[in-house]
Amino acid sequence: MREHPDLPAEQAHIDRAYAALVESRQRALNIRNLNEGRMGGTHQERYERNYFDERLVQVLNQMDIGDASLAFGRIDREREPDAQGGDESTEAFHIGRIAVAR
Repeated sequence: MREHPDLPAEQAHIDRAYAALVESRQRALNIRNLNEGRMGGTHQERYERNYFDERLVQVLNQMDIGDASLAFGRIDREREPDAQGGDESTEAFHIGRIAVAR
């Protein structure tokens, strides 16, 4: 059985998405660690710190997809020709569980 010609590019895209997810999760953990040692302060400061920490935990939970696939589909769409009458090209939209970006 032959390999589909798009497979290497698709695998590279998925690999970049997983790397971006790991990087985003690490950044969120690093931000959370910044607040870890600050336990005192005014009521307002404690409220803000706790709210910020709870929000970071929510974000981290969203990024924890376990064994599920990050991406599970792709939609290809043909673009309209540009104003100069250039060639049409195909635009790919990858569908997944969460949005990741670099």
